[in-house]
Amino acid sequence: MENCATPGSAWTDGAFPVEITRTTSETSTAASLTMPDITRTYSESTTASDKPSRSARRRGRNRKGSAKADAAMGTSQHEVFFNESPDVPISPCMSPMSSPYRAPSAAEQLDLLACPSPKAAPMVAAVPAVMSPSSKSAGDSWPADLGDSQKLATEALAAFEAADRAERSRLVARTVKVAKTLALSKHGSRVVQKALEVANSADREALVSALQPFVEELYDSPHGNHVLTKIVEVMPPPAVAFIIQELAGKGSAVAKHRFGCRVLERLIEHCDESQLGSVIEEIALESGTLCRHPFANFVVQHLLEHSPVHRDQILRNMLPELPVLAAHRTASHVVQQALNFCDEDGRQAAVDALLQAASPQTLVDVACSRYGSFVVEQLASMSERAEEVRDCISKNQTQLGESPFGKRVLERFGFPVPEDGEEDSATVSVSA
Repeated sequence: MENCATPGSAWTDGAFPVEITRTTSETSTAASLTMPDITRTYSESTTASDKPSRSARRRGRNRKGSAKADAAMGTSQHEVFFNESPDVPISPCMSPMSSPYRAPSAAEQLDLLACPSPKAAPMVAAVPAVMSPSSKSAGDSWPADLGDSQKLATEALAAFEAADRAERSRLVARTVKVAKTLALSKHGSRVVQKALEVANSADREALVSALQPFVEELYDSPHGNHVLTKIVEVMPPPAVAFIIQELAGKGSAVAKHRFGCRVLERLIEHCDESQLGSVIEEIALESGTLCRHPFANFVVQHLLEHSPVHRDQILRNMLPELPVLAAHRTASHVVQQALNFCDEDGRQAAVDALLQAASPQTLVDVACSRYGSFVVEQLASMSERAEEVRDCISKNQTQLGESPFGKRVLERFGFPVPEDGEEDSATVSVSA
């Protein structure tokens, strides 16, 4: 208690002078009081309502007992509450102290010794289940089952998106090591495609070099063909020459391939005609046959759209059978593309082929077929032989009105479309 003495004060007969300021609702005075005076004044001013509760009196008894226990145990409050030893941590089962400066009671000390709490493990914030590409646990390789796991593939894609430039280079280097395996797998191909999209030029070239020996395996794969088309999309045309060289001499076969046709379409979209060379020459020569194929017809359509040099050649190969092709399920789309992209002479030659065709492939027969009706409808918006086409449709309204597809052609050319009841009455009158 010596530290509590104020400068200039002195101890006398167990009492000490203290300046006490008491504020009440009536007066505020300052007096120099001794300890007995303080005790007497407090007891006199305390009313019945201010008396301590039973629990407070019990705590008072505990404090008195704790002083004796402290003397018996020889332990000070500083030794208990400020002990820095890790073996005696502050226990949560301790009763709360009413004042931060009082000594612990004997019961509190016994509680402390009886149930010390173990060291609390450091709290670790929950981390989302996203692969950390830079963590030591990730290593220098992708997980072995990445290609078959949608979850791991999604995490890898997220890693590419979140990585900075240096980290992306490390991820691409990791992909290069297993490029073929990932490219041919269901989910791994997505990772390779993402790597091709986000990589810088040097890293992208390294990844493409790793895949270069496997062009045929890639376009033959339901997953690898997407990687090959992505290479065509992101690399400059000269850098995909190795793909064109691999397809040379088998353009028609690749055009008929379920997945190879996609690679050819991307090449036609992104590469120059002179660079494709013999690959598209072979396709153009066989366009009359390829336009009927369920996969190759898309390649021929791409040639008509993106290769002006080969449009006339493709159309010439189709003209001898144009009415048949116009009514064909897949070839009709190629005929429509020819009408869209060929020059005026080419479009006129196509319309003449339809007007001059003999039965059962006349213009009206084509108009009454499911797929040919779309070709004839397109003629309504063309200027080539417009009068001849309209005259042919006008003369055959009755035949066209008997077909649900012919009715659509009549409507497209602006002719009245007979109702179902009118058709039935006309049929009855003709029979009579």
